[in-house]
Amino acid sequence: MHLALALLAAHIFPAGPVSADICVTNADRTRLLFVAETDSGTRVIAWLDPSGRLCAEGAGAGRVSVYEAEDSLEGCTRLVPPDGADVLLRYTAFDRCLWQSHLD
Repeated sequence: MHLALALLAAHIFPAGPVSADICVTNADRTRLLFVAETDSGTRVIAWLDPSGRLCAEGAGAGRVSVYEAEDSLEGCTRLVPPDGADVLLRYTAFDRCLWQSHLD
């Protein structure tokens, strides 16, 4: 599904600390578009400035993704375990991003 259409169909929530199961933090130097999604169906989308954090509430595992723009066809996605989180260290297009989970 084209990301721009997905943005229209999804609920957009403000980034910020919330009690949640799937979270992502932007440690890149650039403001980027992030998605946090649980396997139970909760999906949140927000632009994050450097050091920003986004969380999706829900049970089970999920995934986090990052894109340069709303109309980007390619981005980076990581699977996240239940009650998990990941940190984007460096954004590089075509699913070549550097995540903290790569270093753990």
